[in-house]
Amino acid sequence: MVDELILLDASPFAMDINEMENLLTYKRRAIEHVLQVETSQKPSRVVSPEEMLQGFLKNNSHVGEECGKLLLQRGTTPEATGLVLNRDRRITWPEYSFDFISRELFTHSIQQLQARVLLVKAAQGYSDVRRENDANREPLMFMLDMMRSILKERFQFVQIPGNHYVHMNAPHHVANVVSSFLQSKRRIPAQL
Repeated sequence: MVDELILLDASPFAMDINEMENLLTYKRRAIEHVLQVETSQKPSRVVSPEEMLQGFLKNNSHVGEECGKLLLQRGTTPEATGLVLNRDRRITWPEYSFDFISRELFTHSIQQLQARVLLVKAAQGYSDVRRENDANREPLMFMLDMMRSILKERFQFVQIPGNHYVHMNAPHHVANVVSSFLQSKRRIPAQL
């Protein structure tokens, strides 16, 4: 059994309140996308480490150079002439990689949680799986309200300064919050 669940700028479930009627369409497209990607395996492009880092930083302005190097270290494979991305091309769109759920299923799922939950939210982090919906904070507020009302003292929410990569750009901010949560004496027995 899981005793503690720690979420870093994430949601326990991907909720979509605007497009419930499209969920089956997304699921079908996701399956078709996976099949298409798996049948059309293109050879991986080898790039110099510096060129890859600069391209990554250009496309991800919210990531610092040190963080970018670490992410590329984790997400690349060295080749004789450079680096190859390990990225799974099947997860290019949220619709292809997340199982979205309704408010009702979200509420039911939270009711089944037995663990203590810590949600660490970056102030400039993501509010929605889809970047274009990030300004709409209503789904986030719904999620927080449900978790507070259902989990009660088993739920802790902390907002810290920084963006989605705060755990890499300023790990001490996140470490202090997580450490306090894990060391807290206020152990709440799990529901049976």
